[in-house]
Amino acid sequence: MITPGEDSIVKGDFGETWLEVVASAIGMEHGRPTTTDRDKADVELKLLNPGINDWDNACVQVQVKASERVTVDNDSLVFDLDIKTYDRLRRGRSVPRRLLAVFKVSDPTDRIRLTDEGTLLVGRGAWISLEGYPASNNTDTQRIKLPLVNGVDAEGLVTMLKSYGTPESTPTGPVNLWEG
Repeated sequence: MITPGEDSIVKGDFGETWLEVVASAIGMEHGRPTTTDRDKADVELKLLNPGINDWDNACVQVQVKASERVTVDNDSLVFDLDIKTYDRLRRGRSVPRRLLAVFKVSDPTDRIRLTDEGTLLVGRGAWISLEGYPASNNTDTQRIKLPLVNGVDAEGLVTMLKSYGTPESTPTGPVNLWEG
């Protein structure tokens, strides 16, 4: 059972894992960035042989948020992003480039469902680049609209990497220090 203090951590992990599951399902490399979350990057994605500018791969880093407070407005997910993260993600280009993915999730008892076809993740995700967005006068949060056409699905992730991927960095998977 999830305690109220753990809920934010669990939702974040759920969103990060969701993104990695989709990436894995389409053969995209994924893992933890080589830095701590000070750079506002939770998951690194790499598309091999994308055919972009003669690169061998395209890489992005994604800050992931998951919340019940995400709303759907016409063709967008709407989320109030904390100012510190907004400011980091809106600044000029970084290498690898950093994007935001947001998942609208339900309460903890209804985030997965078992069906005859398999296990269903319940919610909806979208992504956006905040590069070049203006500074905010807000002190706590900035409302962000993420277009639903930028879905967290096979087509959406390939579009993300082809649009924003750079030829830098390598995802790192779990490391077992006890193995040689």
